[in-house]
Amino acid sequence: MSYMLNARTARIGALEFSEDKVGRSAFGLQTLEAEVPSGEGATVIPGATIAFGDGISSELRSDLEDALLLSSMAADMKASRRSPSREWYDEYISWLETCGFLVTSQVFQRRAESNEQVELAKEALEIIGSIASGAGALTVLTKTLDVLAGQADDDGQISLFESRANFAGDGAFQLGEVVASGDTRVTIPIGLFAFRSTSVRRKFLFFSWEADAIELFASASNVIFNQDEYATVRDLVQQKIAKKKRDRLSRLTF
Repeated sequence: MSYMLNARTARIGALEFSEDKVGRSAFGLQTLEAEVPSGEGATVIPGATIAFGDGISSELRSDLEDALLLSSMAADMKASRRSPSREWYDEYISWLETCGFLVTSQVFQRRAESNEQVELAKEALEIIGSIASGAGALTVLTKTLDVLAGQADDDGQISLFESRANFAGDGAFQLGEVVASGDTRVTIPIGLFAFRSTSVRRKFLFFSWEADAIELFASASNVIFNQDEYATVRDLVQQKIAKKKRDRLSRLTF
């Protein structure tokens, strides 16, 4: 156990972010409040939207947001999201594990489209739904995506999500819903997606693509976040994110 802890802290401690690779990823988190019962909502971070079911404490939610953000930024330092490949996702998953996630095996493969029209949001929900369980699974994520679909193209949450998800027609994104499974453990049915398209579209999740105009690569898994495991590296994660934010703010000129 001490060896694993030392390896985790050493890896996070050695992590340094460069502006050219991470870009806006650490500039901040925005929270999207979907019109669902109290205690439910979603968080939008660059390249990802994660919905939260009822019963998730504010501390647990904050820990999840930080762990997901750091994992995303760290993967950006190693690989590019700009083309569909396993490299970025392999790195992302390895950082999730460093931050206290238990990740089951991922099968990342091209999706064969049978319909003439493809809407990525609907495809993503179908893929994640195939591994989600329980009554009302993905209810909050579905409602969250409905809210995002109604936002203007230049809405702040759309811009933040697409800042690390959409690169001149190629991109990568993650969608998931957090489900409480214990006081300090949650299960997240999550989908990891990459796409290649023939054109650039804002709000690409909700655009009706011709099937021959886009390729979608996907995998889905139930991952488990153990807050007790994360607690051993929480301070380091928070320090790394705070430093990145300070560095970015220090470059601002008015």
